[in-house]
Amino acid sequence: MSILSQCCGLTLLATIVYFYSFRRKILIKTGQNYLQLVFATLICTLFDMLSIFCINHEATLPAIFVEIICKAYVASLVSVSIFGLRYLCADVYKHNKEYKKAMIRVYSIWILMIAVIFALPIYVAYDESGVAKYTEGPSTLATYICVAIVIIMIVVTTETNKRIVNINRRKVVYIWIAAWVVAALIQFFNNELLIVSFGAALGVTIIYFALENPESNLDRNTGFFNENALGLYANQHFNVGRRFSLVYVEISPYRNGGKKLSLEADIQEEINRYVMSFEKGDIFIINESEYCMAFESKENANDALELVRERFNYGWGVKKNVILPTKYMYVPNSMEFEGWESLSQAIRFIGYSSSNVNDVNVVTPSSLTDLVKEREIEEIIRDAIDNDRIEAFYQPIYSVKENRFVSAEALARIRREDGSIVPPGLFIPVAEKNGTIIKIGEIVFEKTCQLLSREMLHERFDVDYIEINLSTVQCSYECLADSFVAIMNKNHVDPTWINLEITETGSLAEKNILLRNMNELMIYGVTFSLDDFGTGNSNLNYIMDMPVRIVKFDREMISAYFVNDKARHIMTSTIKMLLDMGFDIVAEGVENKEQSEEIRKLGVSYIQGYYYSKPLTRGDYINFLETGTNTAEF
Repeated sequence: MSILSQCCGLTLLATIVYFYSFRRKILIKTGQNYLQLVFATLICTLFDMLSIFCINHEATLPAIFVEIICKAYVASLVSVSIFGLRYLCADVYKHNKEYKKAMIRVYSIWILMIAVIFALPIYVAYDESGVAKYTEGPSTLATYICVAIVIIMIVVTTETNKRIVNINRRKVVYIWIAAWVVAALIQFFNNELLIVSFGAALGVTIIYFALENPESNLDRNTGFFNENALGLYANQHFNVGRRFSLVYVEISPYRNGGKKLSLEADIQEEINRYVMSFEKGDIFIINESEYCMAFESKENANDALELVRERFNYGWGVKKNVILPTKYMYVPNSMEFEGWESLSQAIRFIGYSSSNVNDVNVVTPSSLTDLVKEREIEEIIRDAIDNDRIEAFYQPIYSVKENRFVSAEALARIRREDGSIVPPGLFIPVAEKNGTIIKIGEIVFEKTCQLLSREMLHERFDVDYIEINLSTVQCSYECLADSFVAIMNKNHVDPTWINLEITETGSLAEKNILLRNMNELMIYGVTFSLDDFGTGNSNLNYIMDMPVRIVKFDREMISAYFVNDKARHIMTSTIKMLLDMGFDIVAEGVENKEQSEEIRKLGVSYIQGYYYSKPLTRGDYINFLETGTNTAEF
């Protein structure tokens, strides 16, 4: 008997083992089961060759040895089919517990089949001249039946779970079965053609090229794992309940100002070499400017994130003078998400929505929820701007000295379509973040100017001025002065009727911009107040630097005064110092009569708070001034 077909099958399998073993690959369950299927087929082929040798040399070998080898070969055929079923089950049973239960059933059937095959007799068949040709008998027949049963199990499992099984895997498994069945049928009807093991080897080779080739998960240009491999990696971890952490590095394709960034080949290669140096994680390349690093350990991911940020800030190129605008996304714990689909959607959404270059966007369910809410608020803001639903509310300010309401603070509010008010704590932070606070501020300023002009607040009600709060974003807006002067001129408003509240800005550049705007507006006649005094780290220095005449103590400081002895002493001393320096003082957040009476004793100039009035709509504020008290319903 010739072993030519077996040698061909052995060559195919050896080639697969070589390439599969020496290629970088993602260790996932289907891949591991495929490799086991390859080895099962390899062992089957070796037993086929060994059984042929034993049959050819039957006369010189112990009969029991020949019987064992022949039974081992036919049992290995069953084993190949069982390992084929295991390969399919890895795709059907996604979760580890389900897979283990299925494997217990499969192994039980396997052991039973092997026991039957070894229990039944097997014979060597001879031709007319007395030459041994093949094996036959109950054991061989049982093998055909057992393999047929397993193949039927594979088909039934595939069809009943076709919505779960990868469509390409389903097709390839059927091709593998077809190659094996055709070879088995040919050998069954022509026993001298021993090609069953070759058919199995051919089917395994087809699976390799169609699904299990590690090259399909590698980027050809860099050698990194590709995006498809990332999905396999993540799904494998989710299926077995194993957590992982991800670090995304996305090099922005645009520089500041919109100039397109084109990476030179040497810089791209330098970045690739650096990213490849992280040996504790798996590296994936999504595209030429986006990398993903996956780590089993959260600590390793944290370390990698810090190192990557530091390296990208250092610069690239020979002179290290190429600074690339880069976005970072960090997934600290994958198990906070239901699966890879929900996690990848969160990564894409947060990455697309974020404009924070060089900052880290942490991807968690809560951050995703916050971002979705933020986008909803952004839509509300845009809709309110487009449909004139930005309103100015006015909270009256009481003069202790004059015993009357001499001013008010204008506050931005957004009214929904249904008439309800969006709390400022919801939309102000979002508007400051995306820059729409500039437009909102201009609208509130113009509506305040219209109120002053059309209602003649100064002439009719002896209102000295209206305070308008400026956000930190407005304070650093280059064109603030020009915009406000144009609005005042348009509405014929006396600049002395306007007092702008500023808050402490962060950087020196922002402070210089604010000073330029303040100087221009002060020359025009506008006055300024320092808002939220007591909440910053250097308010006293800020008072010395900024040309303000009014200092406002915020609600937190006022509240602390009544419950904290240290705060009481600090506030008492600070107010005395400010009064000695000639500043007027406003106490915000006064909510009851007792607080009002106590605050008056400190010598403050003005009091503002719910004890006197809540913020009022334009109409309610006019009514408040006309009656002298707040009679509006809230």
